[in-house]
Amino acid sequence: MKKILFTLLTINFLPVALFAYTGQVLTSYDLPCSYPAGLTYDGKYIWLADRKDKKIYCIDPANGKVIRELPAPGYWSAGLAWDGKYFWNVDIKGGIPEAEREQGTIYKISPIDGTILNTIPAPSKNPKGLAWDGKYLWCTDTKDDEIIQFDPSDGTTIRSFKAPAQNSEGLAFDGKYLWVSDRIMDEIYMLDIESGCVIIITEAPGKYTNGLCFDGQFLWAVDYQDDKLYKISINDKDNFRKTNEHKAKVTYTHLTTNFGPGILKSLDVHLAIADDRDNQKIISEIKQHQR
Repeated sequence: MKKILFTLLTINFLPVALFAYTGQVLTSYDLPCSYPAGLTYDGKYIWLADRKDKKIYCIDPANGKVIRELPAPGYWSAGLAWDGKYFWNVDIKGGIPEAEREQGTIYKISPIDGTILNTIPAPSKNPKGLAWDGKYLWCTDTKDDEIIQFDPSDGTTIRSFKAPAQNSEGLAFDGKYLWVSDRIMDEIYMLDIESGCVIIITEAPGKYTNGLCFDGQFLWAVDYQDDKLYKISINDKDNFRKTNEHKAKVTYTHLTTNFGPGILKSLDVHLAIADDRDNQKIISEIKQHQR
């Protein structure tokens, strides 16, 4: 009996993680406040609701400068939405102390001077993010982990589905999909509005992404922890983002044993050999050793 070790292939390759490029931070600005919450876009400017200052700031997206201010309508401002004519602002505490709160309140306010034009009960007890889809409002609820579509005339729920994570707060609508930020997972999700299914997951730009809005091309996010406004790419030409680079060495060894009385004169061996792919790149030539 004779054992023949005759083929040794060594391949060095570089495997990398495979991600959609959505989520790249294009620019960031320092905020004029320290408790940023709701965020929306009116077609020209970004508007930011701050919880502590009880103000709504108008910010130029070209430079991050504050253009003007409006008074916030409630005690504890959160989500902010623009319906093309008026602002809608969530008040988490419903305008009363925490101990007496039963349900949040949503205010319809004038963009001219902040005058309260209407008040409706929120469709949930703990509303946070707010977005406008062209007909209805959407909000996130951080305790029930829900995303709710509701009628802005009276707060009636149209439909709801489970949020993609347990602390979903920021909310934006891009004309087709919902974007939701989660502060515990530090992720942003793109959701189908019919089923609530997650289509894309990307990293959040900060550790407490609290508000989102869409300007027609880019996603904007405010972070409650580092007090910054981020401009984020969601439609990059690149199909993949390569991260977490590391090198690896792979060795293929084939051992053949001849159990017959005759002499083995030839043998064909076929091995599947790695090649360049979207998630790996061969960085050295394949070396063959025979003995």
